[in-house]
Amino acid sequence: MCGIAAVLGPGADRETAAAMAAVLRHRGPDRTAAAALPGAALAATRLAVTGPGPAGDQPMRGGGDRSLLVFNGEIHNHRELRTRLPGRSYRGDSDTETLLALLDEWGADALPQLEGPFAFVYAERGSGRVTVARDRFGVKPLYLGRHAGRWYLASEIKALLAGGVPARVSPDALRSVLADYWVNGAQTPLQGIRRVLPGTVLQFGADGELLSERTWFEPAQLVDAEEEARLAALSPDGWVDELEAALRAGVRHRLPQDGVAGAGVLCSGGLDSSLVLALAGAEGARLPAYVASFGDQPEVDETPWAARAAEAAGSPLTSVQVGADAWREHFAASVWHFEYPLVHQNSVALATVAARARADGLRVLFSGEGADELFGGYPSRHHEQRSTFGAGPQALETPAHRNRGLREALGLPPAGESGYERGVRDSLLRAFAHLPEGRRELAAALAGDTRLFLSHGLNRLDKNLMQGSIEVREPFLDTGVASFALNSPLERHLLPVLKGGLAAVARRHLPAEVVDRKKFGFNFSVSRYLQRLDPKHLESGFLGEILGVPASDWRTILAASEERTLFRIWSAEIWCRLFAEGDSVDDVNGLIWQH
Repeated sequence: MCGIAAVLGPGADRETAAAMAAVLRHRGPDRTAAAALPGAALAATRLAVTGPGPAGDQPMRGGGDRSLLVFNGEIHNHRELRTRLPGRSYRGDSDTETLLALLDEWGADALPQLEGPFAFVYAERGSGRVTVARDRFGVKPLYLGRHAGRWYLASEIKALLAGGVPARVSPDALRSVLADYWVNGAQTPLQGIRRVLPGTVLQFGADGELLSERTWFEPAQLVDAEEEARLAALSPDGWVDELEAALRAGVRHRLPQDGVAGAGVLCSGGLDSSLVLALAGAEGARLPAYVASFGDQPEVDETPWAARAAEAAGSPLTSVQVGADAWREHFAASVWHFEYPLVHQNSVALATVAARARADGLRVLFSGEGADELFGGYPSRHHEQRSTFGAGPQALETPAHRNRGLREALGLPPAGESGYERGVRDSLLRAFAHLPEGRRELAAALAGDTRLFLSHGLNRLDKNLMQGSIEVREPFLDTGVASFALNSPLERHLLPVLKGGLAAVARRHLPAEVVDRKKFGFNFSVSRYLQRLDPKHLESGFLGEILGVPASDWRTILAASEERTLFRIWSAEIWCRLFAEGDSVDDVNGLIWQH
């Protein structure tokens, strides 16, 4: 696991790449280095997990200095992939060396063989070509910007800025992020900087020009009419048996190959994370569990549920207190690392847990992320399609129109479907064409969440854990698990209870009270923490000015904002100070908190 950076084009130099990597040290505290080929300078900061010895250091050169690679991620099947390259010799046991061998042999054609999250930049000396790619679901972040005739790529936006890409705010994008929590597609709040989208591969020429950009993976590729028919024909018990086998394989593939001493599980006591903890134990790995505890809000503290899950799994539990002190320490820092106005208040909790896990010697935390998107676990999403399908009240919840007032106050029209979102939906409707009407629309909408909704949660999880140099692993995003979920009958997910099939697996390993409890979702109050912030720095700050809102209207917006909206506005103000004004986290903390 690493932070990566690259400069492509005439005059690309190691010094610039190294300066970009220097601001990514939190992603890889073990080693930082840079190297170059003509027209391509690459740098990496390394968090050594798989093959931790020096043979896995980056940038990594191919045999005869023919190529150069920087890679962020984990190729969980890398040892199996080595058997497909007979006669190839290796210096060590890192997955980086395996990936380099595959790219030397097959180029971008190797991508479908990779199991696990990744983002990489691979440069070839002979042709001068550079290949850039990102994993199927967008677990590992990657950003792209162009400035002064060169391309800049990095795991985080701040590295592009360190390389010289200017920080020019896009007020329209910032309005949309503030109102909608996220913006789908490549756009970011900074002009000229965009996301490399999940499942995308780019090719650059020897002169640094972008030759092609294409989607190498989309969720529709997992849809298979024959597999759907096979799964539909299984008995209920047979289906649960196959799901459990797929989930256990997903966990097993992600257990650290050099021992589990540095791994744990983020466990809220909810269904998904508790099941990951239990299945790791079933695979022989009694991983320690970590839960964010809100001792000042006992009514929403999930520690007792996490304790039940940990006891059932035979795992120790560490309860990490998240209170006023944690908010003062991690709020602004979490915005700096997330690089957007915060989507959810749990970013601060994640950062707090990551700091404790790192202090305990851990490098990896498992997560239940992805289960809700794959198994239909958000009852307020796709309300119309769920109703048409006939989902019962357990799988149907009236959608909350959050931030409607803020959207209107910012002069934005009602939220609509973007071209990117429409393209994902249409692709999936074609893939599910074998299903009858009503069923097809809901299947496509739920599968679309793996591209349109999931990637934002993954971004938060990656960045706010890597803030503490902790790698996250998501067993539910194993390709086998995702294929099984997307091809299974909707009834298995939605009837008789929400995520009923997943719950059936969990009942084999966990107490009924853990499996059957109502989904909670980190719904703690932040008002007591926001009250410690000095409101004058919000009223006369930079956000209202950047958005072009008159001062009197801005005060009206602030006065009318409920707790979660005010949290969003505060995080956006902090974002403006950090990214638009160039202030440091320490400077912001010294300013915004009341003394």
